Amino acid sequence: MKYKVIIIDDELPIRKSLTQIINKRIPECSVVADAENGKDGISKICEFNPDIIITDIFMPQIDGLDMIREIRPNAKIIVITGFRDFGKAQQAVNLNVFDLLVKPINHAKLLDSITNAINSIKTEKLISLRILFTAAMGDCDISGIENYAALITREINQLNSVDIVFIREYFTKLFFAMQETRSTVINTNDEYTDNESLKAMIEQSSDIGELTDVFSECVNNITNSMQQQQLSNISKHIQMAIDYINENYKKKLSLEDVSFHINLSVVHTSRLFKKETGKTVLDYINEVKLTKAKQMLDTGKYKVYEVADELGFSNSHYFSTLFKKFTGLTPSEYLQNKHITP
Repeated sequence: MKYKVIIIDDELPIRKSLTQIINKRIPECSVVADAENGKDGISKICEFNPDIIITDIFMPQIDGLDMIREIRPNAKIIVITGFRDFGKAQQAVNLNVFDLLVKPINHAKLLDSITNAINSIKTEKLISLRILFTAAMGDCDISGIENYAALITREINQLNSVDIVFIREYFTKLFFAMQETRSTVINTNDEYTDNESLKAMIEQSSDIGELTDVFSECVNNITNSMQQQQLSNISKHIQMAIDYINENYKKKLSLEDVSFHINLSVVHTSRLFKKETGKTVLDYINEVKLTKAKQMLDTGKYKVYEVADELGFSNSHYFSTLFKKFTGLTPSEYLQNKHITP
């Protein structure tokens, strides 16, 4: 992912210099636009919706602080100024500016500020994902749990430059939320249910990969337990339907196919399946297929179109659309994250 940067300064040499430095020194960023005053800056911000804004304060037409007041952009804002003006600095703080740098710009400080802004964006996203993940846990939403867990793991793996302290605290909250679900929802135990041992393991770990592996294993244990608990209360007909789907997932299955196999009407099958599993027949079929798709892609032996064909999808585009809905990533992105050539 490239973080979009806009530079707003009335001096062209500064804009050019900062653009060159950022694009060369911070691969995660791309300077998508620049502007010579606040008025033009407002237009560019609205057009490009940047992640990071670097702006001067004193500019013609509309200055940097008035520009921020007018549009309140949803971005990390780094303000640069040629004056050590306490009043302006206080105004910048009141506008929730991320950082304030004084001209002449120290390039090392600027790069540090941008790196910190990127890390802040990532961690804010992780906090939102933790809230969504915890809610899915409470609802026993297996698909939601797996999707948010995959997104959390992806984001955590991009945080190598972030202090390990944040990552430990983050996983501590995640693991304890999962333990609460174990005790109140599924009442199951595994090797990670001992609070003190788990806390010690987290605090002593300096390896992000180790923590994400444990997280993945915990998620699998919980979702498997949830699935077994749900299946234990399922009627004979719906168990037949589930078995049929699991055995024939490579075919182009439909609700009609499943209904015919279990000898119930389409309407009755649809209502009963939803009532007992919490999912539609089509959603369950796609979940099974896409779980198998991930397993096939993980081997590195299959192209995306080969997986789509093997699993009975009508075309690769439809497969890619469903895969992104299921995992949060396209098949190509999923492979790239695992360093496998699509």
